[in-house]
Amino acid sequence: MTETVMQFKTVDDIIRFSRAAEQCTSHTYIMQGKTKICADDLLAIFCVDYTVPVVVIYEDATEFAHAMMTEKAKVKKKKR
Repeated sequence: MTETVMQFKTVDDIIRFSRAAEQCTSHTYIMQGKTKICADDLLAIFCVDYTVPVVVIYEDATEFAHAMMTEKAKVKKKKR
């Protein structure tokens, strides 16, 4: 397990993060205070207060990073 602290800037960042988590076979969690939410549950992660940083817990950080790069590439293609 790998933990990092993250701050989301926009709602699009949250959606992109959740879509990347959906692509992974390993689980990614968001933790704020004592609340731990599975990141691929888009409805649940909108309940977390994103005005403050959250702790992200990765079972496989490498797999998630690859999925996140894929999601970011999709956005760049749409903007062209």
